[in-house]
Amino acid sequence: MQEHLRNTKSFVGRPPFGYVIAGEAKAKILVPDPVQADAICTVVALYLTGKSLRWLCAYLDAEGIPTRRGGSWVPKTLSEVLRNPVLAGRQVNGKGRTLLKVPPILDQDTWRKLQAEMDRKASKKGVAQAGTAMLGGVAVCAKCGGPMYRLNAYNTRKDGTKIDLFYMRCWGTSTEPSRCKNMYPLEELEARVERFMTTTLARWPRYEMVTVPGHGHEEEIYEVERDLRELDFDDPDFTAKQVALLAERARLRALPSVPAFSERRATGDTIGEHWATLKTDAEKREFLQLLGMVIRVRRGKPRDEADPFSEGIPDIVSFETSTASGFLDEFLRDLPQEQGAVS
Repeated sequence: MQEHLRNTKSFVGRPPFGYVIAGEAKAKILVPDPVQADAICTVVALYLTGKSLRWLCAYLDAEGIPTRRGGSWVPKTLSEVLRNPVLAGRQVNGKGRTLLKVPPILDQDTWRKLQAEMDRKASKKGVAQAGTAMLGGVAVCAKCGGPMYRLNAYNTRKDGTKIDLFYMRCWGTSTEPSRCKNMYPLEELEARVERFMTTTLARWPRYEMVTVPGHGHEEEIYEVERDLRELDFDDPDFTAKQVALLAERARLRALPSVPAFSERRATGDTIGEHWATLKTDAEKREFLQLLGMVIRVRRGKPRDEADPFSEGIPDIVSFETSTASGFLDEFLRDLPQEQGAVS
């Protein structure tokens, strides 16, 4: 089949999700399916704003868009669709060699961003599971600055049954274990975070970083260079094709260019509205990390009533944001210390 594709440029087989077959026998081509292609563009845009594959599968099912086989979506199936180079206009073989050019659903810039984001998440052990702690990687110890992890300090009843008691605990690392043993009840801490996100930050507009593509003709040059690399040395027209492609490459490179740049854009909703759409701890954690949120935590001690000189130690739950994120600094700057601060 692959040899047939290369020799005839006619598609055979079952079309991938996003495409339908058009054309006559022995001259069949792939063209975007309007509904599926629109769904792919929407899914990619949502994925690049931080939505998980699991969330997007539920979205597609809710929109009534089935898989190619007519079933429900699962993260593995959706990942395979988003990894298919045909979305960028090329059907390739196992070695990455082009078999057939098709109308792209995604431009090259979006395709590369999508693959980079999927690679980044894959390096973090793939799709975050529903059991991921909401504050893992977000809560830090206000005593020593160490990371805090979810801990089940359960109790066992006399009848052998267990009572789960979850905490966020300063744990340190394997080489530098924590000495302060700072612990904070998980349910109480999560409730304070929920309150902060749904009241203090709720009305503030949500932003995302958008890369505005330049005008350097990189996509066209990339396509020409790929065609050059894939020329068939045994093709009788090899020399003529090579000369034409080199001339096109030189023409594109001689055109004036404008560099790409990134800017912050409003998404049209608020932080509170977006927070309300997040259903799992994993999704909430991703959003907190996207905002650059850091929550410094210390469990206080009540005043000893028997000691007249005892002053007690107050709890600390301080909401901060990395200045590098640029998403929350203007909102947290003026908050009182017990509510939030900017690091």
